[in-house]
Amino acid sequence: MVGIFRGTPDAQQRRSEFFAEFMRDVPVYPYTQVIAEVAGRIGAQQAAIGKTVPPIDLMIGVTALSLGFSILTAKERHFRLIPNLNVIPF
Repeated sequence: MVGIFRGTPDAQQRRSEFFAEFMRDVPVYPYTQVIAEVAGRIGAQQAAIGKTVPPIDLMIGVTALSLGFSILTAKERHFRLIPNLNVIPF
């Protein structure tokens, strides 16, 4: 959404339309309290051994894990710190 609002008024309109169309085709999964608790625990465990997983990567990775999904990413390093998450290099 930041990208939408950082553009000119014309760009904002085009980007908003693109986003609305995209969201019609892509399911949105909830970020629940249970997922947040698991993400918090994993983040704390990694921090205790000196590793940092950015919060957004924890949110995405643990949500995927809870749904039984894999992660396809070019940013493997952070996602590999989430136990039992199947990470597919891109």
